[in-house]
Amino acid sequence: MIENGITSIGAYAFYDCSSLTDITIPGSVTSIGGNAFSDTPWLTNKQQDNPLVIVNGILIDGTTCSGEVTIPNDVISIGNCAFYNCTGLTSIIIPKNVTSIGRRAFSSCDKLPEITVPCDSTLTKDAFGDASEKVKYRHSLVKTDAKDATYTEAGNVEYWTCENCKKHFLADETDVETAKEVELSATVKPVLVQVATATTQIKCVYGQDMDEIDLQDYVKNADAVGEVSVKVATGSTMLDGMQLDGNKLSGKPAKVYTNGKDVTFTFTAKNGNTADLTLNFLVAKADPTVRVAVDGDTHTEGDLVSELKLILSGNNTKGLAEIISEIKALAAGENTLTWKFTPEDSENYNVVTGTVVVNAQTTTTTTTTTTTTTTTTTTTTTTTTNETTSTTKATTATSGTTSATKATTTATSGTTSATKATTATSGTTATTSATQTTTITSASSTESTAATSATTITTAATTSVTNIADEDLCSWAINDYQKKAGIVPANAEITARSEEACEITLTDENGNVLDVYTVDPKTGTGTDSSNAEVNLPQTGNNSMTNWLLCVGAAMFMALGFGAVKASGILKRKEDE
Repeated sequence: MIENGITSIGAYAFYDCSSLTDITIPGSVTSIGGNAFSDTPWLTNKQQDNPLVIVNGILIDGTTCSGEVTIPNDVISIGNCAFYNCTGLTSIIIPKNVTSIGRRAFSSCDKLPEITVPCDSTLTKDAFGDASEKVKYRHSLVKTDAKDATYTEAGNVEYWTCENCKKHFLADETDVETAKEVELSATVKPVLVQVATATTQIKCVYGQDMDEIDLQDYVKNADAVGEVSVKVATGSTMLDGMQLDGNKLSGKPAKVYTNGKDVTFTFTAKNGNTADLTLNFLVAKADPTVRVAVDGDTHTEGDLVSELKLILSGNNTKGLAEIISEIKALAAGENTLTWKFTPEDSENYNVVTGTVVVNAQTTTTTTTTTTTTTTTTTTTTTTTTNETTSTTKATTATSGTTSATKATTTATSGTTSATKATTATSGTTATTSATQTTTITSASSTESTAATSATTITTAATTSVTNIADEDLCSWAINDYQKKAGIVPANAEITARSEEACEITLTDENGNVLDVYTVDPKTGTGTDSSNAEVNLPQTGNNSMTNWLLCVGAAMFMALGFGAVKASGILKRKEDE
């Protein structure tokens, strides 16, 4: 008896022990060396009971075997020389539970052409030592007979399935190296599910409910296979915002796919047959829902379009609205303006346009026409006394009514007085230019001559300027716009006026507003609608009037100097 706890028995441990008829080997023994019990009565008795002597899962001897041998599944190890010189062994199958083979276990087995090892065994050919060339890995096949398909069950062709690795084969070929594996689907007989073969495109719009799609409608042979179950195919993803309820596809696309998105669905019939269908969803951008109105109930012709305020309502997305019409200012009556709405979410929404009608009230325009009549009266009086001559000239000019009077000149005994007065009136404008007095005194005696010349000029001026006539402002505005734009306006009228400013609206032959001038009615200076400077020709206290005053002053000074010079000449003659 071997004591419990012993784990191994060495090679030849009990070799040729003729007295060993019985022995108890405890379960703790996991290793037994080669020939450990050879030529003992105990081994002979064991061989008579079963030619495969197995102890604790170890096959220690099979030398007396013959023919075809299948090692039991409870064997985990084959010992050294276990089948050495077994000349009667013609075939042997080793189960997958065997994990080790001892040295020379199958040496000198001359009639053994093949050692069969299951396809799922962990043993390599090297484990068999000098018998490695005899090793063949084989499938353990089970046949499945052919069966016709029914409405509820799939049919199949004849095929085989390996009990070990569970692979399928259309022929009874057990050699792992030559057998051709097939998928189970290859063994199934139609009736197959037939669906649309080409990719079908579904057009829809971002954020809008799609028409419900019944995927059952895509099954061509629904009468043959009956109702199918549908799911999103492995590796494919559902369209954002869409749901699959049974065979029904519905929802609102939650993302734009302008180039389309493919979704593949797997159809499964009751008989197990399947088919895939790919749908391409083309999701377009949505048009935002928006209503645009102009703020305010009252508008007047000439109001600048750029200053109109827009009101948005009913919109389903944030964004910016703006007027894109080329009209710069409102005309009287209805004005149809085009607007554009640009959404903040430009990835999912389109830019949209529309129109809004703005009614502008007519501005009352008053045009004043002034007729100018010019009357000129000239009186000249010359008096010469004591060889001294004095000339005085006075002129009065009136725009509307103009009067010019040459004054009376008186010269007496060496004293000359010259006076000039000028009065100019334009509308309600009066200008008074001063009185000039020149006194020349001359005295003589027998012994000496004294000459004295004195000139005194006194000027006082008071000016007030009234508004330029409307017709002049309009005419000058037309000429100014023509010079700047190269276009002759068909009409110009004063559409608004105050003490400080007036608005001149220039329009074409169709009544469209070309520009609006805002100018000072006294000077004709101001800006156009683009804030560019405007300087219209002027009346009243303007450049022309100033020029005339300068010319008059020059003439007056020339006359004064002439008078002084003449007085000097007379004095000299008197002295002589």
